[in-house]
Amino acid sequence: MSRARLHLELGLQELDNLEQLVQLKTGGNKGPTAGTVAARRAAILLLNAHFEAYLEDVLQEALTALNSGLDATTLRRTFTTPRTANIDKLFVLLGIQKISNTPRWQKASNKSVRNAINELQDTRNAIAHGEKNVKATKRAITRYSRYVRGFADAVDEIVADQVTKLTGSKPW
Repeated sequence: MSRARLHLELGLQELDNLEQLVQLKTGGNKGPTAGTVAARRAAILLLNAHFEAYLEDVLQEALTALNSGLDATTLRRTFTTPRTANIDKLFVLLGIQKISNTPRWQKASNKSVRNAINELQDTRNAIAHGEKNVKATKRAITRYSRYVRGFADAVDEIVADQVTKLTGSKPW
């Protein structure tokens, strides 16, 4: 597992911490209360930020494994939205074509994975741009988190395989 993937998992634990605060505030009761809506909307932004950072960091790890002098800083500045099309463009640098077309797992087709990743971006953008009618439920956050984890697991494996193919040694 890459360091980027380990950092992503630590970041996603922040979502659990935020939900624990919501549960303390609400006493476990359902329904919106002051702060709950804001906390869950913030969780969407946090999830997206950690996912974006993971993708940038795993690319940097791969480049460093190829050549310690390679730096992804310029690429990171242009990568602002982790939509599947943008993710594909980011990893083509490593010779990986359409990396987003691979992640899938039991009960989740690749199409549903790509749709969920793009839906997360749509939700994040709506919240970040002040749309008040966008709901961020505990269920949605849990669903998006599962897709981000699964996607990251697949990317970690694909990138490691590509680096291994190019260098002859496993990067992580």
